[in-house]
Amino acid sequence: MVLHMPPDERKEIVRIAGSSSRRLPSRNRKLSDEDLELMKKMRLNGATIQEIAEYFGVNVKTVSDHLRAMGLRQRTRLIRCPEIPREALERLCWQGLTDEEIAKLFNTSEYCIARNRQKYNINKREIAATRIREKTYKNVETIANILSKYCYTTSTEISKMYGIHVTRNLLEIIEQSINGVKWFRLKYTSTSKYTVFSPRLANMVVIYLEGCEDKVLRFLKDLIVDNSVPKSSLVALLEMNNVPKNLIDKARLFSY
Repeated sequence: MVLHMPPDERKEIVRIAGSSSRRLPSRNRKLSDEDLELMKKMRLNGATIQEIAEYFGVNVKTVSDHLRAMGLRQRTRLIRCPEIPREALERLCWQGLTDEEIAKLFNTSEYCIARNRQKYNINKREIAATRIREKTYKNVETIANILSKYCYTTSTEISKMYGIHVTRNLLEIIEQSINGVKWFRLKYTSTSKYTVFSPRLANMVVIYLEGCEDKVLRFLKDLIVDNSVPKSSLVALLEMNNVPKNLIDKARLFSY
């Protein structure tokens, strides 16, 4: 019943019915036009008269009278709410389907899906959080494999090739999970005197392993827009971008 649902579940069911969540009203309160419209939507979406009465804090007869006045008699055809097997419902939730998408598969309402999830204690927020964690660590594993093979990579490359969006959170997990990993972001591409890299590279993240500094510097050298850019400007730009010190020291000794 709606009355006994956890707050998050109750809020979701009311959202499905078309209204914002609120506290349960006092018993036998006067119902507004908005309340009556919500009552009608809840009924058409499969809520029982008892559930509606408990949500609004009124008795069953009051609900029946109002529904009858709105043309919803006992024989009004309601959306059928089947009992969905727990395994099937849980599998669909883990696949990332919304209540609306699941409802279409079973020819029922979102409200019915929410009721079934509540009955089985299937928490979509917990499932979503777990799926995000699993996806994050899968992305970390992918990046680790790239680094072990090529020594470095960039946010542009892994986004284009693997569909992985590099976020600050992902970078922090990478630092915790991969030994010897370093990274920096090219926030700036120019010094006061020279345009060192193309502006389109702004905010590109370079991820690499310790010991791979020479490969990273050769990669950066190939990105320099003009060979006349002096080494000192490259070093200055790396310092502006807070590049790891070991890479900056290597850049000072690096021969073009």
